[in-house]
Amino acid sequence: MIIVIIFSVFKQIRSDKNEKQLKLENNYVIGEITDFYSLGLEATYYIHFEYIIDGIKYEKSKNTYSIYPDCEKTKNCIGIKHPVYYDVKNPNNAFMDFNLTESEFYKRTKEKKKIKEQIDQLKIE
Repeated sequence: MIIVIIFSVFKQIRSDKNEKQLKLENNYVIGEITDFYSLGLEATYYIHFEYIIDGIKYEKSKNTYSIYPDCEKTKNCIGIKHPVYYDVKNPNNAFMDFNLTESEFYKRTKEKKKIKEQIDQLKIE
């Protein structure tokens, strides 16, 4: 029985893509932070977020404190939106990119598109 459980966990770990792989594949939606809470006596902090893919809502929690350290008291992180990169074959395998807010993400995407257009134009000339 223990061997079956270990095998199942190992198989799941191997099948999940890591954050770098997901970001390179560039499949993303904009997700929203919906809660910030702590669990346990040693106060392990979690950010809970939601994202929607093809009309289906997914929810995940990320163990963290350093991203929004004052959120437990102020709740000012609730409602902030960030890009969520996900695996097309397994949308539960996803991560929220806390390094970019929604507006920063769109600004960066627009800049990348402009640079790509300039490069394509130079190739034509």
